[in-house]
Formats: sequence, C-alpha cells, structure tokens
Amino acid sequence: MKKLSVKIKEQYKPVLFVALISLFGYALNFYPIPLFNNIDLVLGNVAFVIVAMRFGMLYSLLCALIVCISLTESTGHPFGFWLFGLEAVFIAWLRKRGWYILYADLLFWFVLGMPLTALLLFYQINMPEQLWFLTTIKQAFNGLVYACLAGLIVYFFPALFDISYQQQPRAVRTLQNQLVYASSLVISFSIITTSIFVSHKVIKSQHDIIQQNIIERKHHFVQTTNNYLQTYQSAIENLAIMLNANPDDLTRQATKDQSLAYVEKFHNKYPDFLGIALIADDKHLVYTSPSALIDQVKDRVGTVKVGQDEFFIGAQVTSGSYISKVFISKYLGDKPIITISQALDFSGADISYSGYKPVLVAALDSGKFSKLVSANLQNKMSYIITDRVGNVVFASPQLGIEPLKSFQFSAENDYAFGKTKLVRFKTKEGDSAEYFLSQGNLKNGWQAYVLVDSIAVVKQVEREYILVFALLILAFLIAVSLAQRIGSELTQPMVFILKQLKKFDRNNKLEFAPLFKGAPQEVILLYAELQRNKTEILEYQTELENKVAERTDELERANAKLTQLAQKDGLTGVFNRRYFDEHFGLHRKLAYRNQTNMAVVLIDLDHFKGVNDQHGHLSGDECLRVVSEIMSEEFSRETDLIARFGGEEFVLMVTQITEQNLSYKLERLRRTIAATVIYDEQNKPFHVTASIGALLAPATYSDEVQSWVKLADHKLYQAKREGRNQVCMEVLANDQKVEIIVDSVDSVDSVDSVDSVDSVDSVDSVDSVDSVDSVDSENKKTDAQLSKNDH
Repeated sequence: MKKLSVKIKEQYKPVLFVALISLFGYALNFYPIPLFNNIDLVLGNVAFVIVAMRFGMLYSLLCALIVCISLTESTGHPFGFWLFGLEAVFIAWLRKRGWYILYADLLFWFVLGMPLTALLLFYQINMPEQLWFLTTIKQAFNGLVYACLAGLIVYFFPALFDISYQQQPRAVRTLQNQLVYASSLVISFSIITTSIFVSHKVIKSQHDIIQQNIIERKHHFVQTTNNYLQTYQSAIENLAIMLNANPDDLTRQATKDQSLAYVEKFHNKYPDFLGIALIADDKHLVYTSPSALIDQVKDRVGTVKVGQDEFFIGAQVTSGSYISKVFISKYLGDKPIITISQALDFSGADISYSGYKPVLVAALDSGKFSKLVSANLQNKMSYIITDRVGNVVFASPQLGIEPLKSFQFSAENDYAFGKTKLVRFKTKEGDSAEYFLSQGNLKNGWQAYVLVDSIAVVKQVEREYILVFALLILAFLIAVSLAQRIGSELTQPMVFILKQLKKFDRNNKLEFAPLFKGAPQEVILLYAELQRNKTEILEYQTELENKVAERTDELERANAKLTQLAQKDGLTGVFNRRYFDEHFGLHRKLAYRNQTNMAVVLIDLDHFKGVNDQHGHLSGDECLRVVSEIMSEEFSRETDLIARFGGEEFVLMVTQITEQNLSYKLERLRRTIAATVIYDEQNKPFHVTASIGALLAPATYSDEVQSWVKLADHKLYQAKREGRNQVCMEVLANDQKVEIIVDSVDSVDSVDSVDSVDSVDSVDSVDSVDSVDSVDSENKKTDAQLSKNDH
C-alpha cells in the first residue's frame, strides 16, 4: 500500500498538468476557424502536441480524446477520436526516440494521416466527392499548423514547460540541429498560416465571384426566356386580334384564302413555330400553316379532333394567350413541344358557336430554347427550364436529363453556399454529380435553373491548396538548407578551435593555426582567450611536472611499503592467498631446477566456529595469530612459504624435503598446536586442534597451483572425515597421475557443515580430556617413535 501511495503521489502532478492543457484544448476546439465551405481550421489540438513533447503515449492519447470531445460537438463527426488519437500516440512515440515534434508530425501526415483521413471521409462521412481530396489536404495543413504552434509555444515559454516530472527524455542536440529545427519551425509556421489565410481570402473571393456569376446568369437566363416566350405569345395574340377583327373573311370563300395566306406569311416571320393551326368550335382541325401540315397530320392520325387537349381547353378559359405544359405531340412526329393558344372571339360576326370558341394554336419546339444560351456559356454552365408542374421543357445536353421528366433535386444543406445550393438530381444514368444551382421564376409560372459543376469550383480550390502545399514543401526545404548552411558557418569555427586544442594537447606546443576569415567576432575573441589560457596552463604544467618528479621518488618508496603490506595478511602476519598464488610458480620452478620434491600442505583448525561462538571473535583472532606463529617457528627456512588460505585455513609450501622429514615436521606441528594453551578475553584457557592434508610430489607433477591444492584439500578432507586432529599425506612418485573422487562432499567446509554433531561442547570435551600433561606425554611418545624411524 505504501508503494502504491508513493506511485499515486508521483503521478499527481503529471495528471494535473495534462488535465489543464486538455481543458485548454477542449475549449479552443469549440471555435474552429472557417476556411472553405464547412472546412475549418482547428487549433485546440495544440494541447495534445504539447503533452506529447513532455509525456508519454498514454497521457498524449488521453489529452487527444478530451480535446476531440468538443471537436465532435462542433463538427458533428467523431472521426477525430481515431485520427487525432493515433496522431498523439505516434508523435509521442517518435518524440521518445529523439525526434523533433514537427518532423514527427510531418511524417505522420504523409505516412498515416492523409490516407486515414481519405478512408474515414469515404466510409464514415457523407461528404461530396469533390471535397474529399480538399479536406484531406486541409487536414495535413491543419496538423502542421498546430504542431508548429505547439513547438513555438514551448520554445518561447521554456520556463513554463521545463517541468521536473516530465516523462520524455531530455535530448542533448548539436547547435546545428537546434538551429535547423528552430528555423524550420518559424519559417514553416509563417508560410503555412500566411498561405492558409491568404488562400482563404482568395478562395472566398473566387467563390463570391462564381456565386455572383451564377446569379447574374440566372437573371439573364430568366429575362431571356421571358422575352422569348413573350415574343411568341405576343405573336399569337396579334394574329388572334387580326382574325377577330375580320371574322367574316374566314367564312366567305372569296376572302378565306386571303386570310389563310396571311396566316402562313405570318408564320414565316416566326420560324421557331413548328406549325400554326386553327381549331373550329367543334374541335376539328380546319387549317394549318404550313398548309401541307394538315394533310400530313391526317395521313398520320386520320381525322383530327382535339377533344380535351390542354391547349384547347386552356384557351377557352383564358382571356389572353395560354401556354401549355410540355408534352409529346402525336400530330408532329412525337416531338416534345409546348403550345401557345388563344380563343378567337367572333362575337361581332354573324357566327354561331356549338359550345366552344375557335382556337388559334401554335406549336413551339422545346429544343429551340437552346438558342437562348450561347455555345460558350453552355460549356461553362448548364441550364434547365421546367413548366409549371416541374416537368423539364429544356435541359442542357451535358446534364443528361430527358425532356418531360420531372426535375427533382436534393440539396446538400451541410455544404450550402448561401444564395446557391449544392444539389444532386436524377438522370437517365442514375444520380448526377454535384452542381451549384440557382433558381429563378418565369412570368408564366415556369422555373429556370442555372447550374455549375461543383468539380470545376472545387478543382480551382484544390489547385490553390496544392500550389500552397508545394510552396510549403519548397520553402521548408529551402529553410532547412539555409539553416544547415548558417549552422555550418557558426559551428565550423568551433570545430576548428576544438581540433586546435586537441592538437595542442597532443604536441604540447604553443603553436595555434590562425582562425579562417569570416568567423564571427565572438568566436575570434573566444579563440584568443583560449590561446591565452592554454599558454598559462602550459607554464603551470611545466612547474607542476617538476614538483611531480620530486614527489615521485617519495611515492615509489611509499608504494614499496604498500606492496609489502598488500602481500601480508593483516591479522596473522603471514602471506595472503594472492601472494601464494602469484609466487607458487616461482617456488615450483626452483624445485624443478633442483630436481627435488615439493609439498603443498593445507592446515584447517577444527571446530573453529565453535571457538568463535563460545569464546568470541577476538579470541578466534588470537587463536589464528598463535597458530600462524607456531607454523612460522616450525617452518622457518627462507624457501618455506606460509600463507593464510582463507578463514581458519592455512597453506604451506615446502621444497627440498623428504617424506620422513615432512611427516615428522607436520606431526610435530599438529601436536604443538594441540598442546598450546590459548586464553580468551575472560582469561579462560582453551585448546584448538588442526587437521592437516599434504601432498608431496616431484615438481613435475603439475604447474597449476589448483592441481596441488586440490589433492592436498582431498587429504585434508580425509583427515576431517577420519576424526580430525590428524595428518593425512599423499606421496606421489615421478609422473604418477592421481584421480580424486569425492563422493558426497566437495570441500572441507562442507564437512564442517555436515558434521553437525561436533558442536562447541565437543571442543570443550577435548579440552577437558586432553590436558596439557596428557598431550605432552603423547608428544614424547611420538617424538621417540619418529626419532627411531629417522635412525
């Protein structure tokens, strides 16, 4: 629990810092900056970029998710959780590996960000296709903007973000790298922001021009269409007035031909009329212009009786001319036409009606409306005319809309341009592309539409952004190259100075090469100061060397004393194990040269742990000193080597000795140790015994110290196993090889640990049984026996 509490306290400050930065970004993302249409610039993401510069991936992801909440509320799309969450993790991961944050974010948008944005727009967001690419580029711009902004904030307010509990490593960079990055940061931010806002103004201006152009074209198209229809309506009305003025001319054969000839002459003045017909009050066709048309109609459909046709009935109830809906005429070859009709009023003549008035009707080909738009304008814009029920009278060919079809469109309200709309509609091939549409009303209740393909508008915006993006990359490369050049010019003199200083350190000469031209004034002053300091250092170094020479002799003498101290055991005064290992080879070579035997003896004090436990460690130290003195007295030749092997164990190396003499001296050593009385701190006497294992062999047996020690250790183990306080010796002849097999215990120490029965009490019991007198008695018997054997 304590460790957990400490960890929680350690994370308290980072969590608080990340929370404050996240709230700042959360609030800022509520106010995106509009760029084009519904494409906005968001700056609140600067929060998680700052967090990524100071903390790890987990905190960066947490911050990104928080700031994206407000972004989702303001835009209505949750794609930011995926895109910006991945961006936060990616740049934090690269920042941990020593990347600058701008370079990390640039790599993210080129490798992951832009492709992922395109996929999200395609599968998750209902956006016009023309805006996908534009939005993808904008996101990359947006990412670089807030990455640059975050870098500048941290750069200009270092004290605010120099926090001791940051998780990201504090990278140590060269001056040139820092200069290049700082230049890239400032230049990139300046170019991007300037380009974005200038482009925004240009794009908005272009959009306003396009929108105004659409509206103006709509007004012009409405006016032209009204004039066109009015012209042909007036023509029919004027013809009707002429016929109404002389109704008898149509009843008398003498004047009828003259009146009909006038009608045909009148028709020639208005060639867009497919034909002009006169319908009697009994609904029968009585005359057509051209005159051959009536025969063609009769050949096609037989006797013509219009019945309830719209143009006939509409003319009956309309005081002026009547314009029909668009329809397919079976009389005129199944062409889509409209008719302009007007009832004739013969009330001044002596003519009776059968319930209906005669009707003058003219057919107008709907295709003739194409004359209202020039070919040049047809390529830039599209036009549609619908009748009062919404059926298409005329549509530009590129739209793929058939006449008489109902024109229905759906507006993309999320991407409205204000006075114009972005719409889709049905064509014979399916859904159309998106068009910007402006709608106008004609005087007769019809509708006129002017449309501009949105691809042309968006492509123009895309070109602006691509141009800006290309200029940004170019400026970025130029900035990096320029910064590299400046950094090189600044650091090159410093590198030169370092080389001169290293050269001076190697040669120790007062020779400095002149600094090359063009170096900054500060660097020149620095170089001069370093030369002066180096001269002073050299003078001081010479003086110091003289003093060092004087002290060297003293030091060498002191080292000699230290070497001697390092070779001796501090407690017992005999040599230590290191000295034994280093000088073993020398003694063996002397024995080998003299062709004599040599012995390696291991001596271990029995139950020494019990001595420490019962009498104290100081008494144990005294015991070791006494035993070492006994060994030094017994083996006092200059060629005898005595060393403390470790703990209570000693090693002895003897050359030029016979088996009998060695056996005698070791047995006497054992008895002397056992007979010696040692006093503890309370002046209480006690005895200690020793187990001895020895190897006597020719010097040619082995040149490895471990081989000798191993066999001696084996004999020591045997002495321990057979009851302790005895000598076990192995004697080898020339070239005799020995294989040592230890069944269950590998060393003397293991014997002591296994032999748990031998406690301190057993030591005391030995003391009590082997009194001084009994030991002396035994020693005398042994000396006599050994003396006898020697003789």
